[in-house]
Amino acid sequence: VPAIGKRMIRWMFRAADRVIVLGDRWRRFVVAELDVPPARVAVLHNAIPAPPGQDRPGMAAKGDVPRIVFVGLVAQKKGLDDLLAALAGAELQPMSWHLTVAGQGEVKRYKAMAESLGIGARVDFAGWLSRDDLQSLYRTSDVFVLPSYGEGLSNALLEAMAHGLAIVATPVGAHEEAVAEGRDGLLVRPGRTDELAQALVRLLASEAERRRFGDAARARFLAQFEINACLDRMRAIHGEARDAARTARPGSRAS
Repeated sequence: VPAIGKRMIRWMFRAADRVIVLGDRWRRFVVAELDVPPARVAVLHNAIPAPPGQDRPGMAAKGDVPRIVFVGLVAQKKGLDDLLAALAGAELQPMSWHLTVAGQGEVKRYKAMAESLGIGARVDFAGWLSRDDLQSLYRTSDVFVLPSYGEGLSNALLEAMAHGLAIVATPVGAHEEAVAEGRDGLLVRPGRTDELAQALVRLLASEAERRRFGDAARARFLAQFEINACLDRMRAIHGEARDAARTARPGSRAS
């Protein structure tokens, strides 16, 4: 961006009564790079509706094969190579699990990879799913995995949290603002197949752990990322900006 363009962008942001960003990472950027006063920057995360008609979404019945789900672009940048490699490793091969990959992309290549790794019979590639089919997939799954190399705040991650799945993800974008390591789920570094395998072993070995993390993820979703909570936060931000603007007007006084 030319220097004059940067000055105009900085002026536009500084002139706003409130700047709304999607996470703390962008809040730090706006304050440090665009010189917006911290008090005028508000964080408002992505939000989605809670799944309809469910107080607590179900998980696989006791004794069933634990079901893992990946939802997103079927591509290397989403960490799918790492996921298949981890599942094919010595720790996970002997364990009971089944993976469903939902999404479009390099499906043919990853089917071939799963076959070459000896796990083709345990991996389904569902392709693009309708909203109803995707909801059904979440309801019948146990563990959501997104070992991505880059995200903002993944809607698929929020959907999985909303359905009470145990979460394994990478701390990219705003994911650390949605999943606290060891409390709401497990975070592994991008490209670290060993860490990914260890996290999956921990969850696949214990139904109690899957339920504990799933319950925590759902509670975090309802408190912070459910659409009505987001609307409440938006109203509060608007009210704060309105009150600040009134106070700043010449001749005004606080009531």
